[in-house]
Amino acid sequence: MKINVVVLFGGASSEHKVSIASARKVMKHLDAEKYRVLPVYLTPRGVFFYGEALKTIDDFSRIGDVLTQCLRVNFRVEGGRTVLWKENGIFGKHVADIDVVLPVVHGTNVEDGALQGLLRTLRVPFACPDVLASALGMDKYISKLVFKAAGLPVLDCCVFNRADYTSADVVRAEIEKKFQYPVIVKPVNTGSSIGISWVKTAEELAPALDEAFSRSSRLIVEPALEKPRELNCSVCGLENDPEVIASECEELFPEGDLLSFKDKYAGGEWMATKRREFPAQLTPEQKETIQSVAKKAFQALYCSGVARVDFLIDAKTGQIVLNEINTIPGALSAGLWQPPSALTYEEMLDKILKFALKKKRLDDMVNYSSDDGVTSVSGNFGAKGI
Repeated sequence: MKINVVVLFGGASSEHKVSIASARKVMKHLDAEKYRVLPVYLTPRGVFFYGEALKTIDDFSRIGDVLTQCLRVNFRVEGGRTVLWKENGIFGKHVADIDVVLPVVHGTNVEDGALQGLLRTLRVPFACPDVLASALGMDKYISKLVFKAAGLPVLDCCVFNRADYTSADVVRAEIEKKFQYPVIVKPVNTGSSIGISWVKTAEELAPALDEAFSRSSRLIVEPALEKPRELNCSVCGLENDPEVIASECEELFPEGDLLSFKDKYAGGEWMATKRREFPAQLTPEQKETIQSVAKKAFQALYCSGVARVDFLIDAKTGQIVLNEINTIPGALSAGLWQPPSALTYEEMLDKILKFALKKKRLDDMVNYSSDDGVTSVSGNFGAKGI
C-alpha cells in the first residue's frame, strides 16, 4: 500500500514563489511506486487547497486559475488519524488520510516553526526540522549564537531592532566602532538573499538599513569578506542521531558582490541560469572541514530531515566560515544530492520521509500525562471522543 504524502507549499512569505518552484521539483521526484502525492497549497492568507492540478503547475502566475480546479481543505484529526477534510456547510467530507507531511516552504511564517507547531499539534509526522530547530535556523542572529557556543566558525556581527532605530547616523556610529567597510546588512529572518545589501561606504548604509527593516523587525550587520568563495553542503539525518550524512560540496559564482534572489531563482530553478560547480574544487582538508562543520551545525540545532549549510572561504586567509543554515532549502537541495554524493536526490527524499515516520514513533513513546491523569492526552472525552 502506498504512503500518503502531503507535499505542502506556499505560505505568507516573501519566498512564496520559491516554495512553488521547490514543490514542483519535489513532486516530480518522489517515487510513484511508494508514495501517493497529495499536493496542498497554502495561500498567503492562510487557506489550504488540495487538487491534482497542483502537481503540474508550471507557471507561478497561473496559481489562481489552478485553484479553481482544487478543493478548499483543512487538516483534521478523525478517529486517531490526521486527514484532509473538505468543509461542506454543516457537514464535511473526508478527502484523504495523511501518513506524513513533506513541508516545502520557505521563509517567515512557514519555515520558522509556525507551520511546524501546527503540524505537531495535529500529531502528524512531518519531514523537516521540528519547532525549535526551525525557529533557531530561521533567525540568523540566534543561530549564530548557537553555532558560536558549539565552537563553530562564524563571523562576528551586531544586531539592531526596528523599535530602536531612531537614526541611521546612530546605527552607523555603532557599526563603525566595530567594523570597517564593506559590511553586509541582513534581515534576521529572510532567505534567498531577500533584503540583503553589500554596503561599501557610509553613504550606502541608510538605504540598506531601510531595505532590511522593511523585511524584518531586526537586522544584523557583518563584516564583508573580500571576494569570498561561496560554498554549500547539505546534511541529511534524524534529530539526536549521530549518524548524519553530508553531501558533496558545491561552489556558486555570483555576478556581483553577492548572490541575489535573481541569481538564485531565475528560470524557476535553483541556479538554473548561473554558474555553479559541483563538486566544488576543494582540497581534501577543505572538503573534510566543510562537511564536518555542516554536520555539527545540523546537530547543534537538533535538525531532522535535510538542511543546506552555507559557507564562505576568505580569499586572503583561507579561513572557512559558517555563514548560515537553511532548514528547508530551495528544492530541498536537489543539486547537492547527486553523484558523487552518498545519496541520490530520490534516495534523500525517501530517507527523510522514513525519518519523519520514525521520529513520530519515538515521539509517541513520550508520556505527556500528569500524575493525576487530569490532563492525560489519552482517554475518551465525551461520547464522540472529542
